[in-house]
Amino acid sequence: MKTHFNSVGVSVKTAMLCSIIVFILLSVSSFISIKLESNLVEFLMDRSTIHINKIFEENSTLQKKALTSRTEINSEICSALSSYYLYNFAPDQLKKLLKSFLKFPGVQAIKVNDEDDLAFAAVWKAVDETIKAADRIPEDIQLNENLSFKADVTKDEETIGQVRIYYTTKFLDKKLEGDKADLEGTVNHFRETTTNKINNSIKTLIGVTIFIIIALVLCILLSLKFLVTGPINALKEMVVDLTKGDGDLTKRLEVKRQDEIGALAGWFNQFIEQIYKIIKDIISRTEHLNNCSTQMFNVAAQMSENTDITLRKSKDVASVAETMASNIEAVNTASDESSNSLKIVAAATEEMTSTINEIAQNTNHTNSMTNEAAEEAAKASKLVDELGEASKDIGNVTSVISDISEQTSLLALNATIEAARAGEAGKGFAVVANEIKELAQKTAQSASEIKEKIKNMQKTTDSAVFGIKKITEINTIVNETVTAIASAVEEQTATTKEISSKIEHASSGTSEISESINNSAEMVARITSDIGEITTSLDDVATGGSRVNDEAQELSQLAEKINELVRQFKV
Repeated sequence: MKTHFNSVGVSVKTAMLCSIIVFILLSVSSFISIKLESNLVEFLMDRSTIHINKIFEENSTLQKKALTSRTEINSEICSALSSYYLYNFAPDQLKKLLKSFLKFPGVQAIKVNDEDDLAFAAVWKAVDETIKAADRIPEDIQLNENLSFKADVTKDEETIGQVRIYYTTKFLDKKLEGDKADLEGTVNHFRETTTNKINNSIKTLIGVTIFIIIALVLCILLSLKFLVTGPINALKEMVVDLTKGDGDLTKRLEVKRQDEIGALAGWFNQFIEQIYKIIKDIISRTEHLNNCSTQMFNVAAQMSENTDITLRKSKDVASVAETMASNIEAVNTASDESSNSLKIVAAATEEMTSTINEIAQNTNHTNSMTNEAAEEAAKASKLVDELGEASKDIGNVTSVISDISEQTSLLALNATIEAARAGEAGKGFAVVANEIKELAQKTAQSASEIKEKIKNMQKTTDSAVFGIKKITEINTIVNETVTAIASAVEEQTATTKEISSKIEHASSGTSEISESINNSAEMVARITSDIGEITTSLDDVATGGSRVNDEAQELSQLAEKINELVRQFKV
């Protein structure tokens, strides 16, 4: 895939890249615009829905108010019409009149009572919406007193009865539910229509985007073909002519443009001009190269003769240096063994010193911990003493409680005696005396239990004081022992440091001797190495002389090949 893409022309690559960039930009801008438009439409739809629902709620409220007002007016009319029939005691004629009012929507029942609030006439709607009439409304008819209006029936400004009209909002609620459903259907239809239009707009926008991208690709291809690829193809043809043709370096590109392509053609002409000069210079220097190769033959022969003499002398010096190096190596080995032994002893001494230091640190830490333990034991002893004193105080309090309970028992006994003397009048007082007596017994029993627990606590406190004193004595003994150990460790540390210092001094002297021997050995080894390198260099020189001879011949052949290559170009 990558190889196929690399073989595609520059114009096609540029067109593809530009189309991809434009597609991304148009897609992003289209997405943003569509999103904003959708959000705006959704916002308008939500606002419209809220406004419509608000208007619908207001309309519902107005219709309910209208129903209430209409029912109230009907109650006034009924009261005015009922006065005649109520005054003349004509309930049947009144029932016929009231039936006509039940034809109004929402009116559920009407009842008329006389001035003594007794039933006079009543009409109502049954479950099947038929109109019924009687002296009173049956009890199985459910009526809401809150949905009714009452009006007084008067005759010559004297109240002779009452009229109450019952109404219902069920028919209005049902009508409003239907209207709301129709309204929601209309809003949903409008929403679907708007969504479809937005989707159609999106499809149209996608089609326009694809058309723009195709047109853009075609424009880019045509522009690059005439403005870029044409001049580049001319430059390519000239390069192909230089590599596969007769190599005419006298040709030049014709520069007609002042843009980047024109500048490239100008710089290419300068490049060809430089190659032209280089080829001419190579032709002139090839002859000089042939003369130099002849001189190299003579120099190589003289170098080979001098190298043989120097090689024999260097081998004699190398044998003497090797003997000296072996003697120095034996001395160096013995010195190294001594130095290594001293280093091992020094390392062991340092490890022992480190271990003693760690023991000293642990001893000091143990000493501080025992001191802290002694202090904490002293504090605990003090607190336990205070606890003992507090328990004694509590014992005194329990004694007081016991005295109070005894006094209360005597008081209860006196009260019982007085109640017995009083006879029937003292029964209530006797009950109170028994309650006081029982309370005194319970108090005495509780005081006895508290006293027993305080004795146990005092015994425990004494045991704790004795144990803490023992801990304090043990901590003192441990502290003294740790101090003695720390002193002994410090003395041992000083002795070990002195031994380590002596060993380090001896190791340092042995290292200096070994270093001097190593330096001597290095000098001898360096001399031996230098002699070996001289020998190797002489061998290389001898070999080089032979190579120079061979290279001179190859150089002559190379000069001939360069002449053949240069003749391919026309200068």
